[in-house]
Amino acid sequence: MKKLLSFLAAGALAFGLIGCSGDLHDYEANEECIGLYLAGDVQKDKDNRGKLTFVDANTQTYKFTYDSTKHTYWGGAKGTINFKLVTDATTWTQDFGWKKDTPVFLSLNDDFLTLQARDAANSNPGNIKVENLINGKEYVITVNYDAPNKVAKVKIEGPSIDFPTLKLVDSDGNEYPLTREGTTYSYVWTPAKAGSMSFYVTNGYLYYDADGNVNTKKPDTEDYIKVSYEANKEYIVRIETAYDKDAKVKIETGINDKSILGRAGLVGSGFGWDGSTKLIKKDDTTYYYDFVASATDQTFSIQEKAGSWDNRWCGNLGEPSADGVWDKSKYMTFNAGDEKTLTYVVGGDPEHAHMTLLKDSKYRLTFTITGAKSVSAKLELLEKVEAQIIDLTGFEIAGDIAWVNNDTATGVNLVKNGDNYIYELKYANSMNGWGGGNGTLNFKVRTAGSWTTGYGSETVVKGTLSDGIDFKTPEGGNIQLTGLVDGTTYILTFTPSTSDITLSVAPKA
Repeated sequence: MKKLLSFLAAGALAFGLIGCSGDLHDYEANEECIGLYLAGDVQKDKDNRGKLTFVDANTQTYKFTYDSTKHTYWGGAKGTINFKLVTDATTWTQDFGWKKDTPVFLSLNDDFLTLQARDAANSNPGNIKVENLINGKEYVITVNYDAPNKVAKVKIEGPSIDFPTLKLVDSDGNEYPLTREGTTYSYVWTPAKAGSMSFYVTNGYLYYDADGNVNTKKPDTEDYIKVSYEANKEYIVRIETAYDKDAKVKIETGINDKSILGRAGLVGSGFGWDGSTKLIKKDDTTYYYDFVASATDQTFSIQEKAGSWDNRWCGNLGEPSADGVWDKSKYMTFNAGDEKTLTYVVGGDPEHAHMTLLKDSKYRLTFTITGAKSVSAKLELLEKVEAQIIDLTGFEIAGDIAWVNNDTATGVNLVKNGDNYIYELKYANSMNGWGGGNGTLNFKVRTAGSWTTGYGSETVVKGTLSDGIDFKTPEGGNIQLTGLVDGTTYILTFTPSTSDITLSVAPKA
């Protein structure tokens, strides 16, 4: 009897372990079978994860055709994608990736990689990253999933980019082989004496000039890449290639700076977003960049590798939430004289550091390497320029006022009156060119005849309004007045300051 009970117990245990079973069409309906979703660059679309398809009880697949112009939802680019595996379509209750905040590279056509699950110690598994994908080619992601034990293994199959062998050729015809890491080719040397070098890059049938342009013939001598060098210093020629055939490449030359900021790019409002703004090296641990403030609030981050959003130093405070989302309302703000340690982030979408500035004044951002991946930033005011009152001379109102009944017309000019600018408006319910009319008026203030400079609800604040009139800031940045009466004349008064414009509206006395 004891043996019979043991047999029954073992049988029950076996059936419990194989709860996800049945014919292929039964897996979706079987509650014991947990279907996975893919979240990342190659998910179904921008707002929806991709659902994997069951092959058998333990195997699911996801197929996609790579498109470098579309598959950028998580920052993928140039044949690279990032993704995670998740157990449902919307939340992050259970997902699989790598170590906390650390990406892992998954090689094409390699063996299965065992992933790491979200748990108390791994509150934000790092992304899975795949390189060398080719536009227009189909790929299959296969997952072996042991749901009871929360173990997921993944592999990806499909064609890989065939990298060419590139070499440098100098003006005397000497050849120098380049080493490749991913899509980056480089040549490093330490000259024994000072001098200069002129060369071009070729793979034997295509040629690249100093600007990275590709051609089928050797460039003219004046278009060679040129580098001057000092003795006993290590120099590098670095070529960043593209995955798309015949694409332009990016060529850099100079001292081989191996520090964590050696290849960094400054990004943010006023600095551009492509990483082309380079830091100036002061010494082995200190870099800086001088700029003139283009606004009173500007942002910045440092890309560890210029042009790539994979790793960067930014302004977030604290840690991402349990679902991996950063709180963008919590960020560093720098005033002149402040020095703070930036947050190092791998992947994700954190917030930039913010700076409170005097417009048109000159500043310096100084970055100091303080650890293996630790960088501090200091903001200094170099040259103060007193803020000027916004000048609305020559500005006009464009909107419902100027586009009566959708008839295209120029704007109506503001008239200077002391420190203010006014416009006398006789309101008509037919003023509907920008969607207003029947008591509503939409407009902006702009440079006469153009949108070189425009002021809307982002800069114009509510002022003193007459009873019954309301000021709103609808989507799109227009100024919107409501409660206006057909046939009534109103005085619109704009009072500029150094940073914004105040609007008051009242019926004409």
